[in-house]
Amino acid sequence: MKKTLLIIMALLCLMVSIGCKDEVRETFTSVTIDACAPDLEQSKTIAPPAESMKISTYLLSGTGPDGEKLEAIESTTGKFTLSNIRCGLWSFEASALNSSGNPIAKGSRSQEIKKSTATASILMNELPGKGRLEIEFAISGDFYLPSASEAQIVIELFDQKNQSRSVFTRPIDRNSMNSALTQEAIHAGSYEISAILYKDNEMVTSAITAVRIVGSATTRGSMTMVVDDASNLSDVSVTNDVSAPISGTILVQKKGTGNQFKSYLLLFKPSVLPSGLTENDLTYKWYCGGIPVKNGNCRTCEVSPDKDSQYTIIVTSSKQGSTGSTSVTLKALDNSNWGGAIPKSV
Repeated sequence: MKKTLLIIMALLCLMVSIGCKDEVRETFTSVTIDACAPDLEQSKTIAPPAESMKISTYLLSGTGPDGEKLEAIESTTGKFTLSNIRCGLWSFEASALNSSGNPIAKGSRSQEIKKSTATASILMNELPGKGRLEIEFAISGDFYLPSASEAQIVIELFDQKNQSRSVFTRPIDRNSMNSALTQEAIHAGSYEISAILYKDNEMVTSAITAVRIVGSATTRGSMTMVVDDASNLSDVSVTNDVSAPISGTILVQKKGTGNQFKSYLLLFKPSVLPSGLTENDLTYKWYCGGIPVKNGNCRTCEVSPDKDSQYTIIVTSSKQGSTGSTSVTLKALDNSNWGGAIPKSV
């Protein structure tokens, strides 16, 4: 009897032991975390140096069931394999760092990890940090500033994410006929910067372009403001956005016969689109100098400038940081017998 009781107790202990092991196996699993960062390197928009936007290291951290912590682990590819991770609800955070150790993209995700979970992805669509902007404004063409006159540039910085505007006024240097804007602590992201040149409180010309700010980096560039001085007609290429590059070309066509053409037809033709984007996802805005051309969001724009003019297209997508721009300068057309020269979109 005593021997039988011992056997029964041993069997019970074995069953409990097996059950505990099964329970332990059921609460742990392995999972691969894929941290997806946007392409931050390509751009012909005014942007920081390429090394500031090149991802060097990825970091992953998280908090799981019962406050369990996943300390920051590194990867050079953005893929993390986590072995024996406890099943349950996890909150993951991922960061992409450049070679200086500054975060240039961030993302987070909460997910229930089960035994059947093999992979999870984190889209890093946050642009962290603040950067510095240095822009020089050059005046090209027939512009004079007598000693009795004053000139200044009114600059507007438009934050696309927050739909907010900041306005600055800078004087024109009488010796160099240039001006400049330096601004610290601008939130990372995509911006449009427009500038209007005034002489004795009268508007002379304007210009617009796209600007990219990256955390802990300096965006440095220049803008040319055209005053009745056009370059030769040419096609201009554009690489749009540092977050999701969109490359393409502005094609310029003369409409009319021989030397008697009456307008230019401008066409934006994308050549490379990021994965998941189509032409229907793009938004187009045309400007004459810094003045919006009527009826925007068109790939084509027909214009008849009555003076040498700079036309700019700004192309965006739904992806954050996707703004880019390019410009072409067109010679004035003589439409005195044709009824005027009003820019129009088609």
